[in-house]
Amino acid sequence: MAQIFTPINVKGLTDVSVVRLKKCGKRFEVACYKNKVHDWRTGREKDIEEVLRRHVVFTNVSKAVVAKKQDLQDCFGSTDQEKIVLEILNTGEVQAGELERENIFQAAFRDMATIIAAKCVHAKTRRAFPIPLVEQALREIRFPFDPSKNPKKQALDGIRALREAGLPFERAEMLVRLRLPLDAALLIRGQIEGHIRRIRAESTADQQLVMDCLIDPGSFRLVESIVTIDSHDEGLVELLESTSIADTVEFTDADFAPAPRASPPVTVLAPHADSTSTSTSTAVATTPAGVDSTPAQVISTGVDSTPAQTAVVGQVDSNPAPLAAVVATTTPAA
Repeated sequence: MAQIFTPINVKGLTDVSVVRLKKCGKRFEVACYKNKVHDWRTGREKDIEEVLRRHVVFTNVSKAVVAKKQDLQDCFGSTDQEKIVLEILNTGEVQAGELERENIFQAAFRDMATIIAAKCVHAKTRRAFPIPLVEQALREIRFPFDPSKNPKKQALDGIRALREAGLPFERAEMLVRLRLPLDAALLIRGQIEGHIRRIRAESTADQQLVMDCLIDPGSFRLVESIVTIDSHDEGLVELLESTSIADTVEFTDADFAPAPRASPPVTVLAPHADSTSTSTSTAVATTPAGVDSTPAQVISTGVDSTPAQTAVVGQVDSNPAPLAAVVATTTPAA
């Protein structure tokens, strides 16, 4: 009797990445966790349990149809599920969704930007670039990034493209120590002088000329070969730092101070005696902290049967202190 597939007796695998391999005219699939296949193939993930959902070979993951042992024997020459699963995982085609493809692209793109940030410095300040700034620069020049290619090779192409676009990216210098025999030091130094950007230290010890100098990374092999050949294997080139970057800048509070802004006017009102009374009134306003020394304008208005108001107008800075109270004294009529 044929088996009836209903939602009750079929347990499908959802939210998975499917790796598919076609062999001998048949399709074989394995179910993996999302965003893990790329990490496994690049060597980031070492634990197979974090990659595979199940150690089973399927012919259709979405319908949970397991491959037959006879098909595995005919196509792979074995029925060992673990061996066949690894072969499909390493050589099969990944059926990734849109979000997963975007995550793979962003991860590979960031790897390339990290390599560029580690190898480059600003042409003028000689300081390292932040990784987000490198990513932004690559997007602005529309660098044709391919996540399937080696990120190190693409990083070198990216540095070349950034420099051709006129951006201040420059390869960080390499700090090396040269140990040259004194009898051949003058000859060797003349040949490698064009490859040395700057000499940090120079001394003589044990019949050798010792120099700590900065060179271009692309000239390292050439300098090493010149020193080895001309010194008859008596010279030595030691790599001290693969990338020599200036120290971090220390900022002060003044560097983060906001620019001065225009000060808005402030109005302080004080009560006044009724204009119809025979009494006299004196309004005393103390100058608040933060108000400039410009003479304030006193505006007096009066309305019948209502108290008049005296207004003191002044200019304050952007961070005024609390305003002082306005004191008004009134002399009653005799």
